[in-house]
Amino acid sequence: MNSTAASATPVDSDDIIFELAGAICIYRSGRVERLRPDEFVHPSLDPTTGVQSKDITINPTTGLSVRLYLPPSATRIPKKLPVLLTIHGGGFCLIRSSSSIYHNYINSLTAKAGIVSV
Repeated sequence: MNSTAASATPVDSDDIIFELAGAICIYRSGRVERLRPDEFVHPSLDPTTGVQSKDITINPTTGLSVRLYLPPSATRIPKKLPVLLTIHGGGFCLIRSSSSIYHNYINSLTAKAGIVSV
């Protein structure tokens, strides 16, 4: 192959090099376009379930944090509770652990099971 001919061909930085249909497009330039809206939910007391959520920073240097979910019984009855460690499946490119789909599910699970979720 003639390297001169190959280098003369213009490369369009808007070429899509990867696409997950309906979710994400990655362009040759490195630009990433997320096609699904990501609704961020702030930690709070959920009036329906009584679950209190709170974001806790583990490492301020790296920004590593977790969201803690406490069931209503955690404030009324001082006892040890089972802990559920959840790892969201967004790959840190589609949605976050604070996205409404994860937050609402873990909030509901925490209330129904009477557990602490992280």
